[in-house]
Amino acid sequence: MQQSYILRETDHTRYLVIPEFEMAGAAHFFGLKASFKKSHKGQAHFNGSRVLTAKQVHQDRVLVLESQIQSQKKRASGFARANEGRGSNGPPQMADAIVTRGEGFFVGVYTADCLPILLMDPQKKAVAAVHAGWRGSLLQVAAKAAQEMILKMGCRPKHLLAALGPSIGSCCYEVGELVLEPLKSLYSHGADVVRLKKDGKGMLNLLELNRRQLLEIGLQDENLYAVGLCTYCRTDLFSSYRREGKGTAGMLSGIMYAR
Repeated sequence: MQQSYILRETDHTRYLVIPEFEMAGAAHFFGLKASFKKSHKGQAHFNGSRVLTAKQVHQDRVLVLESQIQSQKKRASGFARANEGRGSNGPPQMADAIVTRGEGFFVGVYTADCLPILLMDPQKKAVAAVHAGWRGSLLQVAAKAAQEMILKMGCRPKHLLAALGPSIGSCCYEVGELVLEPLKSLYSHGADVVRLKKDGKGMLNLLELNRRQLLEIGLQDENLYAVGLCTYCRTDLFSSYRREGKGTAGMLSGIMYAR
């Protein structure tokens, strides 16, 4: 995995991109604080395109928007209306990862210390946006999203690219027994995903935890790219739930296959 990002600025907003993803055909972004705020109707947009999001619940549910490419925009519009609470008989769809393929719309997630992960397969024109906090990471939500792309869209692990966005780093992410106990069942010796402290707590490395899980299902390390910036440390760029507390504005990240 290599660190890779560029800061882009317009008259209205700032965001990060991964150059290798752009070269592979993905329109994408990792939003910074005060970027891409929701409208009063709950909609989010990037460069004039709607970004589809689900209700995030810190679990491992993967929502697959799979249809024929020519009908995807219609399906996406219906999904968006349901999640905006208009024309729907039920609550918004709950998921911490959204997978789709074809062109025409973004899928996205909100984070404010949790790790946003964008996946793509340039050959199958498939993309995914994943919200991976400690709960989702212990449930291997990013790996499960990649597996859905493999099983349902014919993607091959060696063709999948992953961009791991800004999140709270191991420098600042202290966790207790609630996280450390289930983590032992996944990595009994820590495996560089946590640094134990003398007081019984540990410093969790969300980036490394998700990297290892993606490698375990066959993704190639050279196809993994990380922003590698800590949302808690970089007060100039990012919102941080742990730093700012309740009411912290989430930062929107999204991806769409563009060519």
